[in-house]
Amino acid sequence: MPSICKYCNQPVILSPSASERAKKSDKPASYYTALFPNHSECEVAARSAGSVALMRSIKKQRAAERVTYPLGQ
Repeated sequence: MPSICKYCNQPVILSPSASERAKKSDKPASYYTALFPNHSECEVAARSAGSVALMRSIKKQRAAERVTYPLGQ
């Protein structure tokens, strides 16, 4: 049974399948199902969104801490 991607709630279909991968190695099919629990596209999109949110929060924090001086003094 394929895993369900935690980001898009769609089944993760491996190609080649987990059972085909298991036939070529000494590991069980469940190993490959657990190894790839989410879609790679979903993982990358989530990581990118997290990075953008972190950079925005850092920029906002730095802007709040910035010291400005009036001109002419």
